[in-house]
Amino acid sequence: MTVLTQTPVETTRSFHSTSPARLVVDLPGSWQSGVAASIACKSELMARVRVGVHPDKVRLVLDYKDQDAQDFAEPIIEKRPTGLVITVSKAGKKE
Repeated sequence: MTVLTQTPVETTRSFHSTSPARLVVDLPGSWQSGVAASIACKSELMARVRVGVHPDKVRLVLDYKDQDAQDFAEPIIEKRPTGLVITVSKAGKKE
């Protein structure tokens, strides 16, 4: 998944969570979102992405189609000058 921003992303925090199975990615700082709060995905692994803007961060929640977050490897989050590239995969397998 590619996340486009108007300024570089300095830091990120991410973690897996359950009920439902999901990956949470926080971008600390003051952000505004120009996208819908929930976006359906055309992916074998993800059902949708939810975007929440908070005073101290924007939170991206990637809802997995599978119900067990433990089946997924740690995400690869690459910073780019205009955003991030977030790569998710099943444990032991690159997608």
